[in-house]
Amino acid sequence: MDAVHTIYGIDFSGAQDAGNKIWIAKGVLNGEILLVSECYRVRDLDDLGKGIDDCLPGMVNLVRPETNAAFGFDFPFGLPVENLLHCF
Repeated sequence: MDAVHTIYGIDFSGAQDAGNKIWIAKGVLNGEILLVSECYRVRDLDDLGKGIDDCLPGMVNLVRPETNAAFGFDFPFGLPVENLLHCF
């Protein structure tokens, strides 16, 4: 397995206007220092819009191809099953 050089932090929201409330921070490791290179709302991924139904598949499309990245999600453990189904 290759070393992880990119780290994402995602502040999750299950709100109907999640595109406005989910924030993504992208950092790159420079030795032992993490440099935050980007910070944006999930709606800015491919101009997804603000609806939860548009944002969740967009987040999956962000995570799935990143084979050498680590992701940290800040979300409540009580997510509705409807939200989780977008991930599978």
